[in-house]
Amino acid sequence: MIRTLTALARRYWPLPFIAGMALLTAAPFLGAHSMLADFFSQFLIQAAAGTLGLLLLFLVTRHWRSAGLAGVALALQLGVLQPSLLPASATTDVAAPVTVLFNNVYWHNRRLPEMADEIRRLDADVVVLAELDQRTDRLLDDLAEAYPFRVDCLTHWACDSAILSRLPILENLSDWRGGSQRIAMSAARLATPFSPLVVAGVHLDQPLPPRRLWRQERQVEGLVEMLAPIEDPLLLVGDFNAAPWARLMQNLARSSGLEIAWGIEGTWPAILPWPMRIAIDHALTGQGLVLVDREVIRLPGTDHKALWLRVGPEAPHFFALDPAS
Repeated sequence: MIRTLTALARRYWPLPFIAGMALLTAAPFLGAHSMLADFFSQFLIQAAAGTLGLLLLFLVTRHWRSAGLAGVALALQLGVLQPSLLPASATTDVAAPVTVLFNNVYWHNRRLPEMADEIRRLDADVVVLAELDQRTDRLLDDLAEAYPFRVDCLTHWACDSAILSRLPILENLSDWRGGSQRIAMSAARLATPFSPLVVAGVHLDQPLPPRRLWRQERQVEGLVEMLAPIEDPLLLVGDFNAAPWARLMQNLARSSGLEIAWGIEGTWPAILPWPMRIAIDHALTGQGLVLVDREVIRLPGTDHKALWLRVGPEAPHFFALDPAS
């Protein structure tokens, strides 16, 4: 009896791993129909790393059929991830790019002076910050001299973001929606060397438990409504609490007409190495604006990695702007 059980275990031990691998592989394809599947699809990079490990294990232990199934699963996972595997760069050179830094500063950040020093050292044209409240908004005062222009929506209870700029602000476009949408957006129309540029920052709710995805979806509806009147080149940045291939981000891109700035390196939690981090902080461009470069960097005291971006105009949108206009 013991010999029989041992033989069965040696032969069939891959089955539980194959079942788990199959579920995680199917999650991105089922996300449009299931909130739970969409939640698990957020961990697709980690699933791909695990599948690669299983593939190697099955090959070493000569479980050839299991190795074949792992190879198929890995190919499907990489197919979903493929846009993120490509460099996030513009197809043409941009003569006068604008640099933008986005970061979720973290409610409990105890290194705000160091963060301010690092932001000044990075010397971005525009800085967008999220998770600002009475514990962290001192950062705005620390950066006021380096960034004399500022807009925010912090007077609204749903807002925790602000935009700081060295470029003159032509118009404050900050807005919010109530009811079931419960979303606020800090936004500014800026004077740049190429044209007016609108930069907007948001912070969406967490998707936990997974059934709360409906709240994020209502927030996206409100966000799309707020973005709709904007006709200038547009950069939307924020902590969306969703992976770029998740249905939330795909719905946002489709509804707004914006393009997600893809990139394989995740942003949260910052303490983990990149294969274990999830990409939940994003930049989206559109209406004549293209991404030149995207880099994930570390700032002091926060649990999110920051996004360092360079954006510029598509050729038909290139013209100088008089800041006085």
